[in-house]
Amino acid sequence: MRKVDPMCELTIAIPMYNGGHTVVQAIQSCIDEAEHFGIRILVVDNASTDGSKERIQKVFGARVDIIRHSSTLPIWSNHNSCLALSTSKYTVILHADDMLQPKAVERFMKTISMDEHQDNTIIWGRSTFYDYAYHLKREGVSLDKLFFGATAERVFSFGGLTSSGTLYPREFIVAGGFLEFDSAYMPSDLFSMILAAKRGFQFVMLKDKILSRYR
Repeated sequence: MRKVDPMCELTIAIPMYNGGHTVVQAIQSCIDEAEHFGIRILVVDNASTDGSKERIQKVFGARVDIIRHSSTLPIWSNHNSCLALSTSKYTVILHADDMLQPKAVERFMKTISMDEHQDNTIIWGRSTFYDYAYHLKREGVSLDKLFFGATAERVFSFGGLTSSGTLYPREFIVAGGFLEFDSAYMPSDLFSMILAAKRGFQFVMLKDKILSRYR
């Protein structure tokens, strides 16, 4: 099986800590489409102790790149590592206990090819466990349509955007990425998106189901 060029347009990055019981399903959910589109799959192992890395290597071999931290980082620091270690123009973060829906990669690729979606667009879709569309509807924002500025700030003030199943342009990590907190309970996804809106990023939520939670 060929090794995907790390300089490809899009990378799926999976932050993982002791995810051996779910990460194989996460990878499998996107590997066929990823190989079809020439997309890199990158697992960032946050110093797991359950043999997750070895299991991935046994099942997928060279089809998946694995980078391992020598010590465990706070969750949002590891998310930033995923973005920083990706050499692609765009990176989709996928948590190790989530799965991409069929055709999710195809939908992302189609969306980023549209002229209106510039290098500062953050894109995500609906999920089977939390439908963020509720917050957009409250502010009169349509799905599949760009929103930004004060409108985006109001949308994100109602709740944090799950980082899993979301596509980030390279410019997001260049601008600082996620705000880093030692505690996983601090809503960096909320504060970071409000800050991104203030920095001029634009957003679009797809009508399609993109993400599902394992079990």
